[in-house]
Amino acid sequence: MQEYLRRVPTFANQGRGAINPGLETIQRVLDLIGSPQFAYPTIHIAGTNGKGTTSRLLASILMESGLKTGITTSPHLLSFHERIQIGDEKITDEQFLTFFRETGPVLKQHPLSYFELMTAAAFWHFAKQQVDVAVVETGLGGRLDATNVVLPVCSIITSISMDHTDLLGETLESIAIEKGGIIKSGIPIIVSQLPPQAFTVLKDIASKKGSPLWKTPSNTIDRNGDHVILLEPELIVEVNRDQFSDVDMINLPTVLTCVKIMQKKGFTQIDHESIRNGLQAYRRYFPLRSTFSKINKEKSWYYDGAHNVESITLLITQLQKIAPLHKWTLVFSMMKDKLNAEILTLLSRIGRRYFVPVNTDRAASYEDLLTCWNASFSKADKNETSLNPQTPEPPILLQDLSEISGRFSNELVIFTGSFYFYEPLMNAERNHRPFHT
Repeated sequence: MQEYLRRVPTFANQGRGAINPGLETIQRVLDLIGSPQFAYPTIHIAGTNGKGTTSRLLASILMESGLKTGITTSPHLLSFHERIQIGDEKITDEQFLTFFRETGPVLKQHPLSYFELMTAAAFWHFAKQQVDVAVVETGLGGRLDATNVVLPVCSIITSISMDHTDLLGETLESIAIEKGGIIKSGIPIIVSQLPPQAFTVLKDIASKKGSPLWKTPSNTIDRNGDHVILLEPELIVEVNRDQFSDVDMINLPTVLTCVKIMQKKGFTQIDHESIRNGLQAYRRYFPLRSTFSKINKEKSWYYDGAHNVESITLLITQLQKIAPLHKWTLVFSMMKDKLNAEILTLLSRIGRRYFVPVNTDRAASYEDLLTCWNASFSKADKNETSLNPQTPEPPILLQDLSEISGRFSNELVIFTGSFYFYEPLMNAERNHRPFHT
């Protein structure tokens, strides 16, 4: 089975070449296997950044409410099993084999992309296991995403910024149209604090479809070191600030807004206690996290899957809360389509910089990095208002990740740039435990 999955083209390796355009194929397959996506209520979540965090935070609350909760997210960090989970149990090889045995003739007749295959397997698995509710994260965009075949209780758009512009368009408005494709007629849509031009697009889509639009409140306050989320007087949730990253805190109000809507729609199992317990259990249900987190118990090493301007900007802010940027060592990898002057300018602010090429067709090579780096800063040098009047030294090449254990043991290190960097990073340190995995 794993050998079969390795042969299916993935977005991580091939980019847009691994995508089946349109929803016809996935819709046809689901129709032929009994439309499992309609066997339970769903929450559908899209967004440039924050959709995975929002999905997991919400699922944790639903699980602690006593609801048998399925969750499907992407990409995975170490194993494809992470993409499909019910409660704290990931899908097993045996369950995957059962899926292939039962759907094999259909899949042979209608070949799916890797993401479509995982989406179909998730919907099938949730129906087989008779979940009470499923949290469904989009893969890319929304309108033509393989998950956009559900009829949700509520939809969420967590953020909109410039990413995947080759597929979604080169303006915030065009990206908003793609993300807004998950808005269904009459179904509530929650949006976070978005750029005005993106919000206007989504507001117009929701209005045309008669979909109630909920905007995540921004009224949050700090008190005694704890962050207090205020939605309305009857829903005040106080959480220990140390348990959550900045990204978690940004998305918590959106999660609580969804909880409020679900309560109004009859999910009476969700009460104040289950919300509090769900937030406390978040790391137990989802120990592998792509948001900012410490990855080694004995070293000051952190990982963050930040890979676009918005997420790297948030990462820079997070790093500065721990130590000045010049005290950090940056070890990063990136996909070719993520390299741009804005991202490299942000990363150039970090003290010592090292680049590690990842072994996939889509990954940037060191030569790709140097070309973009030199082009980026030669332009900046000609700009009198530039914050970088002198071109910073480019990152140093690290050919072998096995070097990191001895080389950076006593340093404050951030590993970042790609979700796909996590697995080779952890493999390189497999013999140098203990890691948080």
